[in-house]
Amino acid sequence: MKILLRFDDITPYMEPNKWERVLGIVQKYDIRPILGVVPDCRDEKLMVDCSVNGPERNIEANPEFKANADTSDSPDMLIVGNYIDSIDNNKSNISSFFSRMRELEAGGYTIAQHGTTHIYDTDSSGLLHINSFSEYAGLEYEVQLEKLQRGRDILVSNGLNPKLFMAPGHTFDSNTLRALRELGFNAVTDGLTAAPYIREGILHVPCRLTGYDRVKGIDTICLHPNMMEDEDFAELENFIGSHKEDFISYDYDSLIKLAHNYSLADRITEARTILARNARNKIAGSKRIAWYMSYTNAENTAKKWAKRLICMPLLLTNKYRDN
Repeated sequence: MKILLRFDDITPYMEPNKWERVLGIVQKYDIRPILGVVPDCRDEKLMVDCSVNGPERNIEANPEFKANADTSDSPDMLIVGNYIDSIDNNKSNISSFFSRMRELEAGGYTIAQHGTTHIYDTDSSGLLHINSFSEYAGLEYEVQLEKLQRGRDILVSNGLNPKLFMAPGHTFDSNTLRALRELGFNAVTDGLTAAPYIREGILHVPCRLTGYDRVKGIDTICLHPNMMEDEDFAELENFIGSHKEDFISYDYDSLIKLAHNYSLADRITEARTILARNARNKIAGSKRIAWYMSYTNAENTAKKWAKRLICMPLLLTNKYRDN
């Protein structure tokens, strides 16, 4: 078992206390994770830190601000008469953010481009069919290329060197992979198999979205610091402490040697993984099935399945139907 760790939704606007807390854990155990940096975050759900204004929030928060504002697509081009000090402070915070990212990259952390704006523009599920929304999948190649290049240019202009791509929502398609190749990317942190594979010229590093207890082979634990609570930090630290020797840093040269060409067997494996994931989600939302699974659980495998077979008629009774 070899485990990579990735943190999604890394922006200047993330919750600073949670970010520092998660950094403290990985630094304590000398783990260098993948950081999914959103180059030009426009997703309000990711703008948790109110001390840093996002490009749209700067204007919408104040009617007078909006009346005097002249905007373009770039937050750096925001010109607002009496609010220039606020914008200067915002630029300073963003500059400090990218300075920190450069320091972490120099220290062995891997910077992945996590989309461009993190706004979902389509309802396509892409190649992996994990979610039915995407920033890229379903769009024409030229549109995707322009979006990806704009994001990459922002990261490069701030001194970062992304070669790894992290798709928001885990959704991308063949046009995405083609555009990534054109821009010099060589890998994506996604794939639902137990080993890396090469698909359309791009290395796919497994990220199977499983719980800690189901990690096997080569896998990536995917976490969102903004959404973590006390129990999540404790669970992460406990798992790292118990599996410290299993963690590896992202290294393209090492992983490409373990990769194989994408095959029909991989396609079947990924389809089965999605079916199992959907089933788990359905079970998690069903009081009746949750009761049944708990009631029939047992440490002994044979006893567990015997109980589940015998008690299966209980699933049909009114007593345990969902309300």
